[in-house]
Amino acid sequence: NASKLAETYLNDTRVLNKLATLQLSAGLLTEADETLQKSLTVNPADAQTLMLSGKVNHKQTNLDQAIAKLSQSIQQDPSLIEAYLELGLTYQERREVDKAIETYKKAIEMVGTDPRPYINLATAYKDSRDYKNAEVMFRKAAQISPNDPNIRRQLAAIAALNLVTNLQEASKRR
Repeated sequence: NASKLAETYLNDTRVLNKLATLQLSAGLLTEADETLQKSLTVNPADAQTLMLSGKVNHKQTNLDQAIAKLSQSIQQDPSLIEAYLELGLTYQERREVDKAIETYKKAIEMVGTDPRPYINLATAYKDSRDYKNAEVMFRKAAQISPNDPNIRRQLAAIAALNLVTNLQEASKRR
């Protein structure tokens, strides 16, 4: 039983966080939140716990709380890429694309070898109809992960969209 496990390891944030991760992946948001609250009483400044708590808040659509927890997580551990990604997604969900773009750029500064912030940044650019920068970011993601068919597919789609947009703009100028 998960609650017995949480009670047994009440002072071990790693075990509590692992349990919360399992609960989160199973869609047990209330249980995950309760487990993370126990973990935060042990160590209120643990970056991983704050990040997981922010993820749970996001899934519960408590977006203000999610942003607060994810921002705290990043303050505690600026190299925690998952916190940046979740924070950016939360901003996108709030239609704050500029904040999402800034968040993904910070993630790229911290960990430039992970394709995920490039993909998310490309998606944010696409959402704001900046197809040129979206294509650039998908190209960078493809350079980091050249064998990923999903990145290649998205790159092809945005390149085509960018081409069509450029042709439409050129024909309007004539």
